[in-house]
Amino acid sequence: RGPGVARADLERIFEPFYRSPSAQSSARSGSGLGLAIARGFVAANGGTISAESLPGQGTAIVIEMPIEKQPAGAGAPTPPGVPG
Repeated sequence: RGPGVARADLERIFEPFYRSPSAQSSARSGSGLGLAIARGFVAANGGTISAESLPGQGTAIVIEMPIEKQPAGAGAPTPPGVPG
């Protein structure tokens, strides 16, 4: 468990290159790109990403992705280039 993220920083953690003041002063290195990349990937695939945090108790990153429902009895699609 980490130290959590202050409420004032919670929305900004998805901005490229953003590192909270406490992250900047810690011994851990980082570029501030991880959550920005994750947000882009999730959004490009129709999902949502959010953060929930309790300072001193930790942070949870919540990712929700849509699923495509297949008709009953439908199998997995055949990959391109595979006879089938």
